[in-house]
Amino acid sequence: MTSIKEQAAISRLLSFLQEWDNAGKVARSHILDKFIETNQGKTAPELEQEFSQGASLFLVRLTTSLRITYMTDSCLEKLLRSIGIFLSAVSSNRYLIEFLEVGGVLTLLEILGLE
Repeated sequence: MTSIKEQAAISRLLSFLQEWDNAGKVARSHILDKFIETNQGKTAPELEQEFSQGASLFLVRLTTSLRITYMTDSCLEKLLRSIGIFLSAVSSNRYLIEFLEVGGVLTLLEILGLE
């Protein structure tokens, strides 16, 4: 059974993810700005604590958004910086594996190949 504190944290995570899912370009840009500002330099355990053990759920959304929008240049720099926070976090092997499994490297290579 989860405690009230854990339930509240999970509820905040679900609200955050729903906000991302329902957001348009401008709102997502603001979400990314806030994420970058508050999470730069955090370790993987700190990110997990911030996201109630669900940081991977946000990483997959970032990676998916990158794959869908990189051709339109919509928030590209912010998406890359946000993904970079996950991949550069101390003890981030899990995030790196997840990024590789969803084709993140191939997407980055496609971006680099753009003229």
